[in-house]
Amino acid sequence: MTYISDLKRIMQLDDQVYEDLAQRNRLLHYSTLHVILLGLLYGVTAVLLSRRLLSFQGADSAGDFNALFLIMMGVAVAFLVHGGAALFTWVFCRGIGGSPLFMPLYLSSGVAAAAAWPLAPLVVLMQSGAHNYLIYAIGLALSVFLFAVEFVAVRKATGLNKLRMTIAAVATFIYMGCFLYLWL
Repeated sequence: MTYISDLKRIMQLDDQVYEDLAQRNRLLHYSTLHVILLGLLYGVTAVLLSRRLLSFQGADSAGDFNALFLIMMGVAVAFLVHGGAALFTWVFCRGIGGSPLFMPLYLSSGVAAAAAWPLAPLVVLMQSGAHNYLIYAIGLALSVFLFAVEFVAVRKATGLNKLRMTIAAVATFIYMGCFLYLWL
């Protein structure tokens, strides 16, 4: 199997792809690659929209900024968000009877992060003050697709049935939503 065919299977919600990747020792490679690419997409978009983003946030947009620093911060933030989301998800899945192992869930959710690639530029657009209903609608549709891809990946990694996985996903979604609401 090639990388492109594996990526296609991930996007088609094929849960068997994660087992195949584990057997071929590709989960770590794909997970790392997908999260790095997600961070690079976010960082490069932030650089391209940096003047608008900085002016929207009230900073002096005429000042100099380090483009490489912004890009690398995007990668760091992607890994931080991925790790935090995987940990929250693991806690709720484990609490409802899922696998006690963290790494399979972490790696599978990292592989599924490829579904977030088109969402990264939209997030930067929204952060830069672009208030357009089309952007919101596309962002919502891409978020639902990302949720579906992550659901399949996490379900396969934890061994939960559909009902238990749905309960764990709803609990995680509510908790993370409240956490983000309080944080922002």
